[in-house]
Amino acid sequence: MKNLLNIIFLICLILISDWISAKGDKSVRINNYINAACVRPTASYDMKVNNVRARLLTGGDLFSRAQYITPAPSEGELPVAGIYAAGVWMGGVDRSQNIKLSAVTYRSEGTDYFSGPLDLNGTTESEICSRWDKIFSVKGNNISQHIINYKKAEIENTSLSCEDIPKDVLFWPAHGNPYFEDEFGWALPSQPLADYWDMNNDGIYDPCDGDYPMIDDKDLCFPHHQGQLIPGEINYFIFNDNGGPQTLSGPTSMQMEFQVNAYAYGTNDELNDMTFYHYKLINKANEDLMDCYFAWWIDPDLGCYQDDFIGCDPELGMAYIYNEDIVDGNNGSSCEGIPTYGQEIPMIGFDFVRGPMVSKVYKRTTQGNIEYDTNGNAILLDPMPFSGNQDTLVEGQMSSFVYYEGGGLYDGPPATVAPQKGREEGFYNYIRGFWADGTPFTKGGSGFNPGSTNTTKYAFLDAPNDLNGWSMCSTNMPIGDRSMVMSVGPMILYPGATKYLTMSIFTVFDVKYPCPDITKLKYVNGVAQSLFDGCFDRLPDGPDAPDLMGIGNDNKITIVLGNSKSSNNFEEKFQEGIPNLPNGFDSDYKFEGYKIYQVSNQDIRYDQLTDPQHAKLIAQTDLKNEISDIYNWRYVLNPDTTKGAEPYIWMSELKVKGNNQGLESVFIISEDQFAESDKSLINGKEYYFCSVAYAHNNWRQFDNIERYGQKVAYLEGRSNFKIYKFTPKQKFENDSQQLKVTRISGEGNPHTFLLMDDDMHEKILSPNFDGKI
Repeated sequence: MKNLLNIIFLICLILISDWISAKGDKSVRINNYINAACVRPTASYDMKVNNVRARLLTGGDLFSRAQYITPAPSEGELPVAGIYAAGVWMGGVDRSQNIKLSAVTYRSEGTDYFSGPLDLNGTTESEICSRWDKIFSVKGNNISQHIINYKKAEIENTSLSCEDIPKDVLFWPAHGNPYFEDEFGWALPSQPLADYWDMNNDGIYDPCDGDYPMIDDKDLCFPHHQGQLIPGEINYFIFNDNGGPQTLSGPTSMQMEFQVNAYAYGTNDELNDMTFYHYKLINKANEDLMDCYFAWWIDPDLGCYQDDFIGCDPELGMAYIYNEDIVDGNNGSSCEGIPTYGQEIPMIGFDFVRGPMVSKVYKRTTQGNIEYDTNGNAILLDPMPFSGNQDTLVEGQMSSFVYYEGGGLYDGPPATVAPQKGREEGFYNYIRGFWADGTPFTKGGSGFNPGSTNTTKYAFLDAPNDLNGWSMCSTNMPIGDRSMVMSVGPMILYPGATKYLTMSIFTVFDVKYPCPDITKLKYVNGVAQSLFDGCFDRLPDGPDAPDLMGIGNDNKITIVLGNSKSSNNFEEKFQEGIPNLPNGFDSDYKFEGYKIYQVSNQDIRYDQLTDPQHAKLIAQTDLKNEISDIYNWRYVLNPDTTKGAEPYIWMSELKVKGNNQGLESVFIISEDQFAESDKSLINGKEYYFCSVAYAHNNWRQFDNIERYGQKVAYLEGRSNFKIYKFTPKQKFENDSQQLKVTRISGEGNPHTFLLMDDDMHEKILSPNFDGKI
């Protein structure tokens, strides 16, 4: 017996020694796998593509400290944030019903995430975490230019020059990139990484072969990808939950790898107020993760944090935030020094536009019946472990929308506050649609009505303007600073399994408070969903912007427009069909004209061309035909607020005032439109210009009463948009004479030009003319 005790003591001593050694060295052993002692991630990047400023971070969180700013502020304006912070919560149970979960809220409270991928054993090292503490960003214009260069090389039967590939395309962290290590000093792991279009289908990313970055949503869009709209920017980063000890939710990680693409589009429509977040979830553990849910935790500070309301639409799978009253701020527009929206308060919506494949859940009551919610969805009445069998799989929508109290304004009962740090049960209950202690949400009041059997997974599921429904507008709740949790599930992830999902955030303006109608928000959510369902190829794109060639003259700049052979408007023959039109109608958009702008600097975005602080229209030219002024129709708030009036109406908007004098391609610029007094161009000073091309179709004049006809007669192209820098000067670098530019080839070849000096010496410009003689 004594010898047995000695043996047991010796074994315990060895185990304790191993644990202390591991803890004192580089890792902590928990549950038979290793948490590397990675440093907490610090990298951040501000996405500035359209009318949103969104801060990205590499530690599972987003927008930290009020950095989801919408609308983007104009020069001299204070930025107003719509979201204070967001973060990933994800968890499930193993076969023994032990919870495995990771989460992040505010990093000051603790976090469970680290930068970088995990290896095949679900582990990592501190050096790997440090290397991957970065956000890789690629510009859409650079992707487009790379595609144009590749197509041009194909047409001319030449090789693509690797030296001409933009660096962000060349060094994209995609599988097998042979140029990555030369730039960053370390090799990529041999596993699927950032998404890309594989031109020769060899499984290796090589931009010199024509490969380019893209967004791949679980292969659904690959067959249609070449028709997709390229984002204005794609930002890629990786984080994991096994790089070190959990300091927020609890001790047990999932060994999950998260690959993220954050992207947005700069457009002139609703898409300009949206951002997208595509997650690839990879189970690197050696055991099943069952009854698993993915959730976004959101702290929705819509300007002032003291007067936010929240709600959801279960049928659409949409959650949203709005303001309590007509003025943002608890006392007038004041909010302890925090910038507020005043009386111009938007609404912000959230939707899983692409959900992961989830299990179709049926929960039987004690009577043996299936319980459904008011929208026909099967619901859980109480916490239920996964059965262990593979259920029918469907594409997941929002499976629950709940909230909890916090922030000190109003704390509520213990079950309704933030989950206890280090206790996974509370986090897990929230992502499954329960209160922290497992009490079901119930309809009415705050949703915390112990004993009620009127259970639900969706808090405040009726529209704010439905005063007979259940919303925060119709519920007398105290002022609070609440966080919301929007989930999708349940899933089962086997070892090595991969799931995909995409979250969209969208903003609408011109909202009438208090208790706003959400019709417009639902419409914009439908726009986002429709675009995503169509792999973004349902969004028609107009003719490519022309290339600008600039010649500096004495106090003048001569600008020449041209389209290369790789342009979709080569020889000004752009044409794009409109699907599903009734027979007998003109079903094609056709090229119509150009606009030329002087812009204030080289960083101007496409969506800023309508802002006179940033862009001035200096020339417009179009075909001579029966088309001159072109109008589009848009959905706006009805100024008629009398009882019975429709909340939203269609109104026309002039998009171009055409001169209808025939197409011109050469323009002499002699004035600086941004100068306050003397507008003469100054020799040696740099000026910035850009151009867009547009097409026209009016298959049937839109009737705003019947709401039938062409709403988008004017279609402006987004591709090949660039800012050009030209400088007036007295002499050419290689020619003592001033040159005059004339078009020599008419409509048949609009990008060939003849230059003559004063002695009538001719010079022919090629399509690649760069402004130098």
